[in-house]
Amino acid sequence: MDWKKLISELMACGMTQKAIGDHIGLSQGAISQILKGLQDDVRWNDGEKLRALHEQKLAERTDEPERSATT
Repeated sequence: MDWKKLISELMACGMTQKAIGDHIGLSQGAISQILKGLQDDVRWNDGEKLRALHEQKLAERTDEPERSATT
């Protein structure tokens, strides 16, 4: 699993490293290490939480109505 990609995409949805870590039970520092490629071994439980969060946030993003460029 490409954990760095999942975290990057969550951050692109507006989440901070701290918010991601809080949601899955890791510190901001651990999220930063994963993002930098310094830690690529993620415990199964943490990985499942990260995958679920990623799925949820991307689903929310695609469910948002498109905003008009002109108002």
